[in-house]
Amino acid sequence: MATDAAIPLNSAWLRNRVAELGLTQWWLAEQLGVDKRTVIRWLHGHVRTVQPANARALAQVLGCSVYQLTLPRDTVDLANAQDQRAAAALLATSSLIDKLGPIGEWDVIESLVKAVAVRSAGRGVVSQSIGANGAVIVARNASEAMEIANRLASEHLVVDREALVKRPVTAGAIFIGPYSAQAAGDYATGSNHVLPTSGAARFRGGLSAADFVRVMSVQRLTRDGLARLAPTILPLARAEGLEAHAESIEVRLGNGSRPRRR
Repeated sequence: MATDAAIPLNSAWLRNRVAELGLTQWWLAEQLGVDKRTVIRWLHGHVRTVQPANARALAQVLGCSVYQLTLPRDTVDLANAQDQRAAAALLATSSLIDKLGPIGEWDVIESLVKAVAVRSAGRGVVSQSIGANGAVIVARNASEAMEIANRLASEHLVVDREALVKRPVTAGAIFIGPYSAQAAGDYATGSNHVLPTSGAARFRGGLSAADFVRVMSVQRLTRDGLARLAPTILPLARAEGLEAHAESIEVRLGNGSRPRRR
């Protein structure tokens, strides 16, 4: 496939951005060097894809990233395909229901994935990883997409907006918004690149200084302090059947001569 394959266009986001900036269709067409009808088709979703050169030009004029122009809303991206052939690259989204219509119209997403894979320096690894483990999961809504993400407990979790993580989230590292690139966390913004894989994010986070520290508790009690705690300790020890534990408290408090219970 050629490297100039068409990629998806988020028409709804484009319309909102144009309105936000107060731009006219005529002005936009003039700046981009295209006719007005092309701009109208982009804005109203009459075409679902755009050539990379046009996407870059749009991004420059609108002061945004190409990522913002192409990414569907309500999207959770769990991607790590370039690292290794066994990695799983998954896209969970609820937007495709409205944007692509009935199941089967996956040519838009497929073209985006292939275009990215072809451009990648590790295209062989990416293609093998996506071919073996890649998937697009269409959820009923954003909440269900996040439930899927939590069940997978991925090493990296990329979401398109803050609202999606205003809930308990299970992931090694979370990247929020169009500019929070996973690679930034790997090399600059994160604590390090050592994160839980294979679903291990369910029970631990990434490597930190705490992993190199041995933690212990040091406890000092006075006689009065132990006496105040005895009503809590004794019933619990005996409820567990650990009579010697209870007697160890009673001996220290001077009432340990009582016969052992049978």
